[in-house]
Amino acid sequence: MKFIKKFGLVFLVFSMFALFISPVAASNTGKLSSYTINLAQYQTGEDFPGYRMAEYFKKRVNELSDGRITIKHFPGDLLGDWKTQQIAVKEGSLDMTMAPATSSFDPETEFTLLPYIAFTWEGIKKVLGPGGEAEELFNKIFERNNTHYMGVQPGGFINTVSNKKFTPMPGDPSIKKIKTRVMPNKLEEVTGKTLGFLTLSMPWGEIHSALMLGTIDAANGPAFAEAPLFKDVAKYHYNYQYSFAAPAVIINLDLWESLTKEDQEILDRAMTEAENIEWDKAIESQNAAIAEMKEAGVEIIELTVEQMAANVAACRDKVWTWAAENLYSKEFMNTVLGFAEPIPE
Repeated sequence: MKFIKKFGLVFLVFSMFALFISPVAASNTGKLSSYTINLAQYQTGEDFPGYRMAEYFKKRVNELSDGRITIKHFPGDLLGDWKTQQIAVKEGSLDMTMAPATSSFDPETEFTLLPYIAFTWEGIKKVLGPGGEAEELFNKIFERNNTHYMGVQPGGFINTVSNKKFTPMPGDPSIKKIKTRVMPNKLEEVTGKTLGFLTLSMPWGEIHSALMLGTIDAANGPAFAEAPLFKDVAKYHYNYQYSFAAPAVIINLDLWESLTKEDQEILDRAMTEAENIEWDKAIESQNAAIAEMKEAGVEIIELTVEQMAANVAACRDKVWTWAAENLYSKEFMNTVLGFAEPIPE
């Protein structure tokens, strides 16, 4: 009997201690407790938007909460690759992450890979920026996966680097034999073929050597900030702007709902500030990358209005139709079409 009483006392003390340190307790009791949120993201160093966003968010949350809330930042693959991080947030073993869309988490998150949802800075920010038109869809997708959507990491438009010159028009004879790397993803493969390329699936890490050795003639996938990585092995940079790197920022839903309204507002405010700073920096990164490529002797090729319109129309006709038949419902695709940027005229 003494053992049972002693065990019961220990359990009660432990429970009270857990209640004191838990964000859930803060929500239930109305107290503003101190706690730590673990945030992982896949980029390392100040040159990358994900790292900068995480560091700003960490600093700003500390300021807004008067030091009560600590954001512990794990950059790179310290807690696994981005797929692992997303699943961990979903399961609750990790608090937060900024991670690119992956079908292993939820196939519908990959709608951001659909080509030409938008193709101008004004258009893409209207769709994916803070309070953007895609926010309701993001909320729906992430909430059913036990996560809360907080925004995106604006990584910039996706383009094409090449060693051979061609006319960027679907069906043009000059593009048909351009051996072009695409991401190991069926949607990216269909997009590459629709743009007119002879596609080869290849991981990111193999692009540089493949361009240097002539295994491929071109590569789809580099965002503006990443393009200078290939300035020594590419002669041309085509500003297709067919996609946009937009890793989602998510927090575990159970954790989010355990927080007080005040703390939710602190996290939201800090993340929105961080995101807006990076939207501005993304444009700066584009201009800096173009200047660096030009200085290295790479020719920057802007698509004409006619060429852009032809590529947008082809992708929305063929790729979006394929996606409606093989990945998503027509209803889902109509939702995306509802906030897509109009075809240029």
